[in-house]
Amino acid sequence: MSGEEEKEVRPLILASASLEKTSDEAFPRVADWEIYQRFNAGLLQYDDLQINPHLRRIEEAIRLDFSLARRGLSLIDGHNVIFSTSEKVGIPLLALQTRRAAVPHVMLGHHLLSPLKFRFLKTTGLLRKLSLLLCLSREELRLLRLHSGLPPERVVMLEGVVTDHRFFLPAPGHGEGFVLSTGATLRDYPTLMRALGGLPIKVVIASGSQWVKGSESKGKIPSNFTFLPKQSLKQMRDLYARCAVVVIPLHRGTQHSAGRTTATEAMASAKPLVATDLPGMRDYVTPGRNGLLVEEGSEIALREAIKGMLANEKWAIALGLAGRQLTETKWNIELYVNDLCRLLRQVVQGSEAPQV
Repeated sequence: MSGEEEKEVRPLILASASLEKTSDEAFPRVADWEIYQRFNAGLLQYDDLQINPHLRRIEEAIRLDFSLARRGLSLIDGHNVIFSTSEKVGIPLLALQTRRAAVPHVMLGHHLLSPLKFRFLKTTGLLRKLSLLLCLSREELRLLRLHSGLPPERVVMLEGVVTDHRFFLPAPGHGEGFVLSTGATLRDYPTLMRALGGLPIKVVIASGSQWVKGSESKGKIPSNFTFLPKQSLKQMRDLYARCAVVVIPLHRGTQHSAGRTTATEAMASAKPLVATDLPGMRDYVTPGRNGLLVEEGSEIALREAIKGMLANEKWAIALGLAGRQLTETKWNIELYVNDLCRLLRQVVQGSEAPQV
């Protein structure tokens, strides 16, 4: 805006998940909270609402936060951009907004490409109300630019990640020698169990995944595998520091950013990665540089990659340190927050709300 006074950015942040309001260095920084503080923004979280328990259960089941969107619309006055931290609130907000929204709307998509959800969005044309659609992987960027109906410049992949590399500290080396895997979304733990089950290799899986209970009752968990419930971030930091290698076994799916948090936390901890060779993982794992990629569903390839890293600690350390360097220069929360703030400013300074 050459020659004009820059507008103050006054975001209203609508967050489906609760944000940890802490500046304690013993805890990781939270990206949306960092943005809130930087702009002195308005913030409305789902847990701030007094909602009928029956309605809350319905919204949890359909994974759409209409109550949050409706309340957010009533708080727009005084703000000049809305930031929906996920489609859980963003889609209901788009559905409730009039055709000519008075305030630009920026939405971060986490799993917009699921067939039912994306078919609904294409049929209704709701995405065209967005000023900016943000995504988390290059494959999602490619597909959303092709199929969302939005002009390519209004679909953007965020730089950086939400991982706090000042919290997850480097601990290169084999540590206690065990293999670590974590997460639940699209995880292919059966292939990992076939790959390493019965071998003299300790495997720890911190997933909190519901399928584990059924597997345990049927005696399908190998004796060298330990499944842990969902861990706190401090507990995860400790597990990363103590392990030798981090494995991310994945099924193919439409959530192409699956595994990104595990990958970048492991990289920040200077641990080498073995991951399934899928488009989303290629954003983070460069074979031979900071880890290895293996064929989907191949227990043989997975086994050999893991055994190779366990047999060569010097190589594993080099891979882990290269991953740590990537988090310091490319994949970290500071770049993520800076890029998101830049995009919010850009929308406020240069855009009117999109017209359908």
